[in-house]
Amino acid sequence: MKTISVSLLLIMLTLASTAQEISPIKKWSFGVELFPNVTFEILKSDGTAPTTSEAFYRDLEKPKFCLSGQVYATYMLNSKMSVSFGLGYQNTGNQTKYQDLSWVAPGTSFDPAIPNKVKYVYDHHNIQVPVFYSYNFTKRFYARGGFSTLFNFSNTVTQVLQDFNGNKSRSTNEDMSIPEFRTLNFSGNLGFGYTFYSSSRFKLYAQTNIESAMLQLKKGAPLNRRPVSIGLILGARF
Repeated sequence: MKTISVSLLLIMLTLASTAQEISPIKKWSFGVELFPNVTFEILKSDGTAPTTSEAFYRDLEKPKFCLSGQVYATYMLNSKMSVSFGLGYQNTGNQTKYQDLSWVAPGTSFDPAIPNKVKYVYDHHNIQVPVFYSYNFTKRFYARGGFSTLFNFSNTVTQVLQDFNGNKSRSTNEDMSIPEFRTLNFSGNLGFGYTFYSSSRFKLYAQTNIESAMLQLKKGAPLNRRPVSIGLILGARF
């Protein structure tokens, strides 16, 4: 009797283990993520711009903080591989260093409220449609790469004035510089992530990520720029 009981127990454990192995993988999941990052723009001349101008802008411009985000759906191909597609908002851009302002007003008294420095912040606003491929090394570590189609809908420039007392004033306007910005662009993405919380309802993850535009921002500009963003994606998948 004891032998029969042990045998039945082993059979039940074997069946349970087999059932877990052949249990269907959850095919579809949905997620949301934010991408805080630092964006810089690679400056390139078409050969017609004076070398002094190129050197001036290389020294003047510097990276800026940007924030992008998206929602997406994921389809599991198997236990290790998946594809995702989504819709989101992308922000890129750069900024200048503060430059000194010269006010020539003979016969006037000094006024500390007069601005003495100025900088400009440039923002490019896009709708992004990403497609990604992910590979899970383990249950928590993964790699993800892919590309996004970018639809540019706005480009703004913010003027920041600073007076002698350190007070700042801002004004933002649409960037109407010529030639016009591309309305269609593409970007490549690559990152490595870690799922730091997992339950039956949702997962939380963090992913290092680099994203680079494939085309320059404008067509036919003597000095052109291509945004590159480096940051940390924070996301949740349900």
